Amino acid sequence: MSEIPGPDHDPEAEAAVLTARSVGLRLWACHSSPALGSAPEDIGPYLADHLRHLIGWERRGVLFAGGPYLDEDGRPGDSALYLLRTGSEAAAIALAAEEPLHKHGLRMFTVRPWQINQGGFAVHIGISHQTGGLDGPPTPLDHEGSTR
Repeated sequence: MSEIPGPDHDPEAEAAVLTARSVGLRLWACHSSPALGSAPEDIGPYLADHLRHLIGWERRGVLFAGGPYLDEDGRPGDSALYLLRTGSEAAAIALAAEEPLHKHGLRMFTVRPWQINQGGFAVHIGISHQTGGLDGPPTPLDHEGSTR
């Protein structure tokens, strides 16, 4: 339950205290969208390379999170967001430029700084039965840590 501020309440001071407790983790948001003249069917020959590339980013620790925007029916659309962990904007741009769909001119991208201040997720790892999950029921894991 929140308290009702008194007459001496200083909202700017309160905001400063609340902000000071934030994580303030800086990432780079890469928005990826179809390039002019590209069609969804053009991606097919490069899709496996695209997915392997993203898995490589994840294993290297530079992909914090990523995935497609969904259409009105809840299906993956033609644009995506990748949150990248790099030391600079230039490094994030260099990573994004090497992503296969960008490299082959099927998608264009923009990179902007983004900061995590709030949010959370739960992680569950079942050691004896090799299960794991994020924010949901655990799923079986293979010996490399990916879901079966």
